[in-house]
Amino acid sequence: MQGIAAQLDASVLEIYGHAGSTENLAGICLTGGGGEFFRPAITKVFSDIPVQVLRDPLMVNARGFLFAGKSALADRPA
Repeated sequence: MQGIAAQLDASVLEIYGHAGSTENLAGICLTGGGGEFFRPAITKVFSDIPVQVLRDPLMVNARGFLFAGKSALADRPA
């Protein structure tokens, strides 16, 4: 498990390196099946920003894709 934690830390540090400024970031919401796995690493790297795993994260993720798909279809000409 220690090796996985180190890989998660490295992944989050890479994301942090690309994020630029986080001063306008009020919070981080994690969805999908990996939210709980990433929470410790994200909380460590983004220590001054609240991190939350949403309730029923798989369904929240699916609803997000449904919303995005409906929006994309609504923008298409008939």
